[in-house]
Amino acid sequence: MTDPRDLLVELRRPYAPFVRGAIVGLVLAAITGTIAATNDRPLLIEYSIRLSAEDATTFWEVIAAVMVAVALANVVAVVRLATRRSYRLVATADGISLPERRWWKLGSDVVVPWRELAAVFLGYHQRKLQLMLRSARGTYMLPARAIPPELGSQRVVTLLTERWQGMNQRA
Repeated sequence: MTDPRDLLVELRRPYAPFVRGAIVGLVLAAITGTIAATNDRPLLIEYSIRLSAEDATTFWEVIAAVMVAVALANVVAVVRLATRRSYRLVATADGISLPERRWWKLGSDVVVPWRELAAVFLGYHQRKLQLMLRSARGTYMLPARAIPPELGSQRVVTLLTERWQGMNQRA
């Protein structure tokens, strides 16, 4: 149960990158699997690596297996994201809780204590606008598009900064 004074932002779930990753992985797995199944020719890579027909088939099979693994990892990420009970940012008296971004930890939240927080800002990472929290343990990011448009990412930064400054004055 959260305190009524807590800042609670229900976030939009970012399925698109994982769905695209799964589709691309499956398409590439199908292409490389087809090449492996029908291969009867040697392979020359950059005029320096020569593979016999058997070795080339093995090469394409390995590439296909890697693509299947990429697709499965993205499917797991979509399932974990879809089965989370909540996907939200919460600012409490203890710190800021936000969803974990790493795909293998999508079911959990990370808590950044106020005393460890060094900065709250909007910035770009890989050409995408992110809400960033810099702390002693690292930088935590949340896609700005996950924040509901009616609230706005800049407003969330302002609210978090005010809360953070208020916590620093009390300490």
